[in-house]
Amino acid sequence: MKGQFKMKKWYNVELGQENAERLGAYLKNYEYKYEASVCGIWSVHFEIYLNKDAASKVDSFIRSLPEF
Repeated sequence: MKGQFKMKKWYNVELGQENAERLGAYLKNYEYKYEASVCGIWSVHFEIYLNKDAASKVDSFIRSLPEF
């Protein structure tokens, strides 16, 4: 049974509009479950449901985004 089930949990991040569009496309491409909502005037808040391995990949992608 060990290794057959990977725990998932919700992670969150807030990004500006342009980077939010990039992240949304990335998440859709890999079919990761997520929810996005507008937060303030220029920000988008993401809730992303991932296991630890996927979280590491998404984190690397987010860190590669340009800062605005």
